[in-house]
Amino acid sequence: MARTAAPSAVEARALGDRAEIALRRGDPADAERLYLRALSLVAEADSGEAALERKLRNGLGMAYKARGRFGAARATYEQVLRALAEAGELDGVDAAAVWHNIGGVEHARRNFAAGEVAARRAVEIRSAALGPDHPLAVADRVALAALLQGQRRDDEAEALYVAALEHYERRPDADRLEIAVTSNNLGALLAARGDLAGARRSYRRALEIKRDLLGAGHQDVALTRHNLGMLELQAGKHAVAYEHLAAALAVLRSRLGAEHPRSVACAAALQAAADA
Repeated sequence: MARTAAPSAVEARALGDRAEIALRRGDPADAERLYLRALSLVAEADSGEAALERKLRNGLGMAYKARGRFGAARATYEQVLRALAEAGELDGVDAAAVWHNIGGVEHARRNFAAGEVAARRAVEIRSAALGPDHPLAVADRVALAALLQGQRRDDEAEALYVAALEHYERRPDADRLEIAVTSNNLGALLAARGDLAGARRSYRRALEIKRDLLGAGHQDVALTRHNLGMLELQAGKHAVAYEHLAAALAVLRSRLGAEHPRSVACAAALQAAADA
C-alpha cells in the first residue's frame, strides 16, 4: 500500500508552493517566512519526507540570496548538497539546481572564480541528463557566462549569451523571462565594452519583457532600470539616468529594504546622477 503523507507534510508542500509564488512576485521576505514554516512542519512529519525537505531548503536558500543574506544562502545550499550526497543523488538534476544557485550566490558576492566552479558543475550535470538544448541547460550556460564576465573573460561570456539568445529565437515556446535575463546580462557586457547603443537595446528589451511578465514594481524590473540608469549616466544623459535610478531605488527599498546591497548601490548611483 502506498504511504499516505502526514497532514503536516501536505501543509508543508502547500506552504512551499506559496513561497515559490512569493519569490516570483518579488517578495523574498514572505517567501523566507513561508519556507521556514514549511520546514518546521516537515520536522514534525514522519520520516520519508527527505526529498520535500531538500526542495524547501533549496527554496529557502533562494529567498536568503534575494534578501542579500549571501552567507546564509550558501550555508543552506551546502546543507542540501550534504543531504543529496547521503541519498546518493549528488550527480542528479536536483544537485545541478543547487550548484546553479551556489553559482548565483557567489556571483552576488563577487567570488566569480568560485562561482564558475559551481556553475560548470550545473552545466555538466544537466547537459548530460537533459541534453544541451534543454531550457535548464541553456539557463545554466547563461549563469556561467555571467561569472566569466565577472572575471573579464568577455569573449567567452558573449559567445554564451549570443548562443542562448539564438536558441531562444528558434523556439516559439522559449521562456521570455530567460530572454530578459540574458538580454540584461548582455547589456552589461556591452556597456562595459563601451558599446552604449548595443547595451541600450539589450537593456530596453529586457525591461520591456520584465515589465510585461512581472509588473513595474518587481525587484528584477528595478534591477534593469538601475542598469539603464547607469548606462545613461555613462552616456552623459543625467536627467534620463536620474529618472531610471529614482524609480529603481523606490522599488528596491520597498522590496528589499534600504540596507540591501542593491539598494545601497542604487542610492549611490542616484546621488551621482543628482550631482552630475
